Amino acid sequence: MICRFGNGFRRSALVAALALLTAPGTSAAELRLTWVADERVVHETVVDLPQLDELPQTTLVTKTPWTSGMTTFVGPELGTLAKLGPGNAVSADLHALNDYSASVPAEDWIDYDVILTTRINGAAPRVYEKGPYWLMYPLDQMPQPTPQIYITRMIWQVDSIRFYIE
Repeated sequence: MICRFGNGFRRSALVAALALLTAPGTSAAELRLTWVADERVVHETVVDLPQLDELPQTTLVTKTPWTSGMTTFVGPELGTLAKLGPGNAVSADLHALNDYSASVPAEDWIDYDVILTTRINGAAPRVYEKGPYWLMYPLDQMPQPTPQIYITRMIWQVDSIRFYIE
């Protein structure tokens, strides 16, 4: 049986959304960072929005497939986050609240100003606005049309990042 609310949402979707917001572990504004070497966790930490705001910030003004017109994204560069732990990161796996994940090679954050967005047009995005954190590429500065691989790596609702180090 499918129960529908007046706005067309299924009850199961509502239950799933509530589970995401109340799941144990990190809160929606916390970000778990892990560094792995030889399949072993060598360092792990949890940071929150105020701690991310203390890091150097990069501003990207770009168009995306999911926003209307030019949008301003602000946050620390992924390479800056990688350097918070030990070793030389060669890639990162980002995980989202909805269990989507994306792998990003270090070449991406070396070649482009890839940021972990903490602000969109000046405001911290809520979960339903693709927050709390969204990996953003400077799409307008990249070869056009933007290769699909970069689009698939632009993960939102990021709750953890695992860096693989040498």
